[in-house]
Amino acid sequence: MIVDSGTERQLTGPLKVVAYVSLALTAVAFVNLYLFADHTDDYGPWTITPPMSAAFLGAGYGAGFVLFLVALRDHNWARARIGMITVWFFTVFILVATLMHNDRFHLTDGPLSARVAGWSWLIVYIAFPAVVAVLIVMQIRSRGVDPPVTRPMSQLLVVALAVQGAVLLATGVALWAVPLRISDSWPWALTPLTGRAIGSWALALGFAALYAIAERDLPRLRPAAITYFVFAVLELSALARFADDVRWDNRWTYVYIVVLLSIGALGYYGLSNRAARASMTP
Repeated sequence: MIVDSGTERQLTGPLKVVAYVSLALTAVAFVNLYLFADHTDDYGPWTITPPMSAAFLGAGYGAGFVLFLVALRDHNWARARIGMITVWFFTVFILVATLMHNDRFHLTDGPLSARVAGWSWLIVYIAFPAVVAVLIVMQIRSRGVDPPVTRPMSQLLVVALAVQGAVLLATGVALWAVPLRISDSWPWALTPLTGRAIGSWALALGFAALYAIAERDLPRLRPAAITYFVFAVLELSALARFADDVRWDNRWTYVYIVVLLSIGALGYYGLSNRAARASMTP
């Protein structure tokens, strides 16, 4: 590895370009899937039903937009990498889900806006995982070092992230393996494609929680904490907006809400002064 012992490693030019492109793409995806969740037959890459599924996915892209925005304002690799690597991890699963269910996409049918969305989705998710994998390797080999750990996480936060990460990974695996079976107990109806797409977000968030433990340092996790908090707020707002799609008589709906609240709480905690004080306690 090539390093310069005196300089912190910054985002390389190519990775910055990808981040700027991703910023634009996540903004478009947020508008199409979250704001127009009930119009995916016209604007979505595929017709997503019920709208709550589209809103869930759109909320993920809204949180991703915030992640890229923060990373581009900072440019420090140590603080950006948890997000960049997590996004790459997510895109690999979304690519596989897309190829498995390509017949569901607006590639040859629907209005022009829908076909543009369908083809754009396919092209982006074929190109992104390969290109970003190469750029991340280049980034790791770039000159510079990580800043020292200044605010190590408390043991309580480590345990909370470990539990949350395990729950999210288990949920993601289940949604990927048996989406239709999970649909019976999910807060709203799922199709195999929406189940696997939502499962990809669960896997990515679970991976991010465990990666955060490996990073140890609270300042490095600030971009991820902001993203975590925004994700929870948008998902809870989607539940309220599409309440008619939600199975309120299903006990797992309330487990889902508790998990979202825990994600939001950990994100908020990671941003708070309280977290900084706790991290300095022996």
